[in-house]
Amino acid sequence: MTTSPVVLEHLPLGNSTSPAATPSCADVLRLAGRVPPGGRLAAARAPAPIVANLATAHMLNGSPAPAPQTIPLSDGTSAGALPVRRAIGGRYGVWVGGSFQGRLEMLVDGRRVAANRDEANYGTPLVPLGEADLAAGEHRITVRYAGADSHPGSGAPSWIAPLVVAAPAAARPIVFAKPSRARELCSRPLDWIEVLGRSG
Repeated sequence: MTTSPVVLEHLPLGNSTSPAATPSCADVLRLAGRVPPGGRLAAARAPAPIVANLATAHMLNGSPAPAPQTIPLSDGTSAGALPVRRAIGGRYGVWVGGSFQGRLEMLVDGRRVAANRDEANYGTPLVPLGEADLAAGEHRITVRYAGADSHPGSGAPSWIAPLVVAAPAAARPIVFAKPSRARELCSRPLDWIEVLGRSG
């Protein structure tokens, strides 16, 4: 009977516009120093995400963005382009930053792929919104927003940052490295890195 290796430390990566990032060598080497005898590092590779900056498209109700890559939400619709350079098998994850109380709906090429409401985020970079199947080429992404209604707090000021489309799990394989080869993880975008102990 085999058992899974013990995860001794987990380092999530990413920032306000991407669920993945290239780690600093200092962090990688620090984790390598924590690998026990018989253990190793594990990491999830992650291609660069696609960012749909709706702030360059028509604003909702014609309102200007208060800051770059930020859209104030009011009842209405906004649309923009979503370029996919090459198709990858599997469903892409759609993430969004911001804070919205009303109903936010997203469509790709006229098909609804996600709908959500009541996301009051304070300091949370991105939240998952839904998934979409995307072929190579340019797609039209549309956001619809309905604010004040019978739901508590739905009329509160709301905004979103760019929508981020991340590659599907099939494009994020797990790679392993011995501590002596930890530097190989310093120069590639990753979703996370873990220190693994030997299986029991």
